[in-house]
Amino acid sequence: MSEKEMLELSFEDIEIEKDLEQTAEGCCEAAEPSAEPEEEIAEESGQLTLFGALEGVKPANAKKPAKQPASTDKKEDDKDKPIGKPVVVCYAGQKIPVTDPSLTLEQIRARLQKDFPELTKDNTDMQFDEKNSIVRVYPIGEKRG
Repeated sequence: MSEKEMLELSFEDIEIEKDLEQTAEGCCEAAEPSAEPEEEIAEESGQLTLFGALEGVKPANAKKPAKQPASTDKKEDDKDKPIGKPVVVCYAGQKIPVTDPSLTLEQIRARLQKDFPELTKDNTDMQFDEKNSIVRVYPIGEKRG
């Protein structure tokens, strides 16, 4: 390398260092006066430090009150209520006609349990479609383990 090239490189390095020093000085000077108003603004708006909490605001991880289980009174009433008209029971790909309108859904389930033992009282959901006169039977699985 020639002396001229070395001088050019050193002048470039010196200019870069000066630019960095000026930038650093400008950043420090600009940050100091604005720090006080930010703190005042934060205090006025109710914001606190990173780990602080606002008054009157519940933290996200606070315990929520337990939800009340949905009322099953409606389902119980429907099972004890007579169906009132002849229906077709659909289960396991079969259509079973029920002509006695005085039967309840629970009585129909008990009769079906004789042919299909998986249809126990606790593990069976029955839906009555009044519009189409169809009773749909759904077995419900148990939680294990």
